[in-house]
Amino acid sequence: MLPSMAAKVSPRVQQLVAEAAELPHGELAVLIEAIQALPRRQESAGDRHAVIAARAARVHAGDVATLTMEEVERDLRRDLDF
Repeated sequence: MLPSMAAKVSPRVQQLVAEAAELPHGELAVLIEAIQALPRRQESAGDRHAVIAARAARVHAGDVATLTMEEVERDLRRDLDF
């Protein structure tokens, strides 16, 4: 059984799970081992949501300088020599 997730399962994830279910037993075991070897997040989904909410609150309060999309695009173009 899959652990509970903070996000909706996307069509791509559904496709991957369906394809994994069709793998021969040996290949499925290798896939499971590879997934289990992935580094785990140190914080919970609730902790991540709290950090995002705190950042959003700082932006809304005017405590953080924000850039417009035009400024970001201009800086990227300058940095990449467009």
